[in-house]
Amino acid sequence: DKPEWVRRLPALGPPQQAEGDEFRKNQLRALQAVDRAIGMIIDALRRTGRLENSIILFTADNGLSWGEHRWLGRKSCPYEECARVPFIVRGPGIPAGRTDPRFVQNIDIAPTFAELAGVRPDGSVDGRSLLALLRGGEVAWRADILTEYWGPPQLTWAAIRTDRWKYVEYENGDRELYDLNADPHEMTNVVTSAQHAPVVTDLRQRLEALRRAGR
Repeated sequence: DKPEWVRRLPALGPPQQAEGDEFRKNQLRALQAVDRAIGMIIDALRRTGRLENSIILFTADNGLSWGEHRWLGRKSCPYEECARVPFIVRGPGIPAGRTDPRFVQNIDIAPTFAELAGVRPDGSVDGRSLLALLRGGEVAWRADILTEYWGPPQLTWAAIRTDRWKYVEYENGDRELYDLNADPHEMTNVVTSAQHAPVVTDLRQRLEALRRAGR
């Protein structure tokens, strides 16, 4: 039930699994330096009396698969491991320890900093300022997001993600649909299931609208 590129991936034997484990350990080791650097920045801001007037945003540019779906040490897949990144914000007026399940994207960072600086970006921007969300306010927000990747035809795709569903279209014609409530690890592609045909129709239309809008 998987797309062509997944079906062609070889099974991960013990050597490949050991390689993936070591790769992950090395990444976690490297992150300790990032932890120390962030700690030094926060200490400097506190020491100079600027911490409570500073916004600190921590995120990453992409996720990475450590062998999920036999995709080892790479990004570019439409699955949750590749698509999700940490997004942590600290600053004045932002409640501590609160999480928000709504969709945030990297396109929202620039509008957020623009609002913090009291300026309006020239022209149109794709994202939205996050300040209202960060401060816990009630605000109408996006119900879905568009993700895309360009590469070989079997790895060029566009996907729509809602709070329950993920639908993916590939340039070579492959498609995927996952019910993330029932199947959070995206193991069973239900795109050809008759009972999910209405979901596919709805998500295809919404995906096309998002791509036209460039969001």
